[in-house]
Amino acid sequence: MKKITIFFTILILAINVAGAQTIFNFDTNAIDNGDDITETVDDVILTVADTGISLVDVTGFGLPSGFSVNAAVTSGTTNSVTFTFDQAVAVNSIVFYDGNGSNLDVAFTPVGGNNDPVVVTLTGGFTPDESVDLNWINVTGFTVSTVGGGAIQFIFDNLSVDAPTIFDFDTNAIDNGDDITETIDGVTLTAANTDINLVDVTGFGLPSGFSFNAAVTSGTTNSVNFTFDRDVILNSIVFYDGNGSNLDVTFAPIGGDNDPVVVTLTGGFTPGESVDLNWVNVTGFTVSTVGGGAIQFIFDNISAHAIDQTVFDFDTNAVDNGDDIVETVDDIALTVADTGVNLVDVTGLGLPSGFSVNAAVTSGTTNSVDFAFDNAVNIYSIVFYDGNGSNIDVTFTPVGGNGNNDPVVVTLTGGFTPGEKVYFNWTGVTGFTVSTMGAIQFIFDNLSVALSASLTVEDVNSNSSVKVYPNPVQNILNIKSQSDIKSINLYNNLGQQVLQSKTGAIDVSHLSKGLYFVRIHTNLGKETKKIIKK
Repeated sequence: MKKITIFFTILILAINVAGAQTIFNFDTNAIDNGDDITETVDDVILTVADTGISLVDVTGFGLPSGFSVNAAVTSGTTNSVTFTFDQAVAVNSIVFYDGNGSNLDVAFTPVGGNNDPVVVTLTGGFTPDESVDLNWINVTGFTVSTVGGGAIQFIFDNLSVDAPTIFDFDTNAIDNGDDITETIDGVTLTAANTDINLVDVTGFGLPSGFSFNAAVTSGTTNSVNFTFDRDVILNSIVFYDGNGSNLDVTFAPIGGDNDPVVVTLTGGFTPGESVDLNWVNVTGFTVSTVGGGAIQFIFDNISAHAIDQTVFDFDTNAVDNGDDIVETVDDIALTVADTGVNLVDVTGLGLPSGFSVNAAVTSGTTNSVDFAFDNAVNIYSIVFYDGNGSNIDVTFTPVGGNGNNDPVVVTLTGGFTPGEKVYFNWTGVTGFTVSTMGAIQFIFDNLSVALSASLTVEDVNSNSSVKVYPNPVQNILNIKSQSDIKSINLYNNLGQQVLQSKTGAIDVSHLSKGLYFVRIHTNLGKETKKIIKK
């Protein structure tokens, strides 16, 4: 039988989430069981299944060094390899080759979640730029297959995923009376309702392991509110009604640009027993009955990813320079500029406590305030009010980025924005402008951003405690630091992360020629260098 071979390198990109990536590199503790390969990393179990699969060193195939998994399948109408995880994970991209050097299409099809398949066209066994963006969330696996048949040699390496945080309520959840709180992986979840309580519900005849019972009395509308202490990607929730009702229940997100999810209960059980939400950049959600009716809310296993973000709150180390305000957090420097901008405590204006930036401008045809960053960032949201209590439209216009970021217009009613927080979800921007036609007193707080992979970098020859060599580099990139290295991330010139390491010697021989950025995180901070791959 003719064998077929492909290779993969899967990377977490696009969505910045808290926690380290889990890398399946297949050359450490992977086990070849004959018909499948299994590997466990960071408590995530991966199974790669196909009758023709095998675990081999494929450097002899003339492919870039370091590739060490050969998933070979026989030729036929459709050839495929299936990857499964023991829990839902996020998968964002993959570097991919065919050992046969084929010209054909290959489909990457996710299992679970609400994600689209990705089809790539191989030319000589190579994909465009050697990296395929997947950007899937809440998947339990995926299949790689040829479209329309054709012989192919599957070769995989460095599968990178991110496991979610699971709130299971049976470990360290705390019942505070009117609410229940649980903190896992540095993320705090609060479930609030006057009738909420934490009980063991296995006696209800429900599947074992359910331990959270949010019971509410019958009425026109019954609801439970869930809030997180930071923005998250919310994957799914397991949900039942202890009363065995037949009714509709609505899951409504708070924050981001996401759609509500409505499930129809039959005997109190949801289809598949798990509700897929797939929301991005939410701060919470509400679960409520549609049209009323008695219900006993029972929840378990809320699956979420915390978004890794930097928050400018302006009340800690912000500095008022007269015509502008500057603040540096997590090595990101922000400048807020306007001739009338100033830093004051605005709690006396009757606004919610904690607001500490007042960017006040005089009345005129157009009033605006400019925000600028020293690095390209992804901007998630900002809390924003008008101290004058105006009824007026305000426009937030991004600066920079790849042209995929749209301005956001909010309509103030009495000086307040809908939901009191404005969501942007901009990527790779260097700043933004807030403007309006008419008199307004701009007040901002809690600007949430994350450093984008589209980096503005220092000169590689700068005097620094971190040294990167050789440069240009062909095979091994060495990184030396006088302080402890926590992580090293390598990005291409499109801002896509292509490698991650914690060691100072990185094999880059398989990368394409061109410009790359190396971001080194030490116990003294973060530095970014640019290198040339030859």
